[in-house]
Amino acid sequence: MTESNVEFVETNVLRLKAVLCLGIANIFLIIENWLIFFFSLILSICFEILNRKFYEVLLHNHAVAQHKKNIQERKIHQETLNSIQSQ
Repeated sequence: MTESNVEFVETNVLRLKAVLCLGIANIFLIIENWLIFFFSLILSICFEILNRKFYEVLLHNHAVAQHKKNIQERKIHQETLNSIQSQ
């Protein structure tokens, strides 16, 4: 699994909130309520920024976990080879 196609449920929720805020902003734009429109637009942009930062953190944690898993697998493999050679 490459880094580009790793998905996390947590970031999908943030993306949903951003889309909902954009939808609300569009509704208020139609009824010409500018103050709530700009507030909703800024809120959706903040959700997108938070989503990006959160995704980067989760991706880093995923990479660290994969690295630890690979190290553990190599240790087990090395122990198996050592036990075979000692017999």
